[in-house]
Amino acid sequence: GNGIGNGNGNDSGNGNDSGTEIDSSSSPSNASFCIAFNKPCGMICTLAADASSSSTSTNNSNSNNSNNSNINSNTLLSVPQNHFETLKDIKPPIPENFKPVGRLDQHSHGLLLFSLDGRLTSALISPTTCVERTYRIVVQGDVGVEGSEQYEKICNLVARGVETNYGTFEGTVLSMERDVFKDGGYAHAHCGVAGGKRYDQFDERGEKQEHGHFDKDHNIIKSSITVSVREGKKRMVRRLFAAIGLFVLDLERIKYGEIEIGNLPRGDWIHLTDKDLNFCKTIVKSWEKNGAAWDKSSVQK
Repeated sequence: GNGIGNGNGNDSGNGNDSGTEIDSSSSPSNASFCIAFNKPCGMICTLAADASSSSTSTNNSNSNNSNNSNINSNTLLSVPQNHFETLKDIKPPIPENFKPVGRLDQHSHGLLLFSLDGRLTSALISPTTCVERTYRIVVQGDVGVEGSEQYEKICNLVARGVETNYGTFEGTVLSMERDVFKDGGYAHAHCGVAGGKRYDQFDERGEKQEHGHFDKDHNIIKSSITVSVREGKKRMVRRLFAAIGLFVLDLERIKYGEIEIGNLPRGDWIHLTDKDLNFCKTIVKSWEKNGAAWDKSSVQK
C-alpha cells in the first residue's frame, strides 16, 4: 500500500462511532470503523483515566520530536510515572466506542489501530488469521552486510525460531543495514526524555550481553532491521532479538497487515482509506469462516 498518508491531528472524528458492527455489504466510505494512530514513545496503551495524573504535552504531534541525537545510548532515562501520557491524552480524542487493537509497549512507538467493531479486533489479533505485523527496529550490534555469514545467520535464526524463556518466537527479516548511525543519532533516539525510553544492559532472559559489538573506535555499532511477525505476544520482537544477542534500542511498528503508517506524524490519528477498510473486511470474512469458532473454543478450554 501507499501508507495512510498525512494526518493533521485535527481529524474531527465524525466517523460512525455508534458502536455498530461492520456491514460487509456496504461501501466502506459509508462507515469509518477503523482508525490509525501513530503512538509516540512513552505513551501507555491504556484507556484507564487514572493511569496518568498529568500530561506533559498539549500537542502529541510535537511533544517528542526534539532532536536528541547527542543523547548517549548508555544513558538510563528515568521519568516519574505521573509524566507518562496514556491513550486518554490523545488530542483530539479518538471518537467514542473506538477501542485499541492490541497494544504497543510503552517504550515502542508507531502504528496502533483503533476499531469500532469487536469482530475486526478479534480477526486482527487472532492466531488463525496470522496477520503480519511489521517493525523497524534499531539494535545494538553488528548485523553484517547482505550475503555475509553474520547477516545470513541472523536471518536464518529468526526464520527458524528462537527459543526464549517466554516461548519460541519466529519472524521474517525483510532487510538489515549495519552501522547506519555511525555519523550521528537516529530519528527516534530515545524519543525525548519525556518518552521514558527503557534501556538496560540485560537481555530478556536476564543474562548480561557479552557480544561486544563495537567499532575500531570503541563506539557501539547500531544497526537497522525491518522484520515481520505473525503473532502479537508481549515484547516478542525485543525478546526474540535479545535472545540472539542483539539488544533492541528502538522499536517502531510501521505496518499491520496491509495497513501502513506511511507519513502519519507521531501523535496524530486518521480514519483509514477505502483500500485499508476493504482489507479489514477481508480479514473479518476470513476470520468468521475459519477462526471465530476456534477462538471461541480455545477460550472456553
